[in-house]
Amino acid sequence: MLSLTPSELYVAALMVRDYPTSDIALQMGISDIAVRQHVIHIKDKTGIRTHAGLGAYLATNQVKTKTNKGESCIICLQSVGLRASV
Repeated sequence: MLSLTPSELYVAALMVRDYPTSDIALQMGISDIAVRQHVIHIKDKTGIRTHAGLGAYLATNQVKTKTNKGESCIICLQSVGLRASV
């Protein structure tokens, strides 16, 4: 099972929707450089290099992340959205 931080998961969901780095940064309130770092971590963790490949992976696999209270939860992205089941 893949483990992404909540920020990485959010960036991944926007990446597969073809949001440009600058739009992701603006939406998250972080720098373009921070977004690029998240993208590097996502690609390193998944081994997937394309947006289409990442979208397919996220749509068909469970992703482990932490809630804002530090609890683990499993997220299954059935469409490439942020629909979560805790």
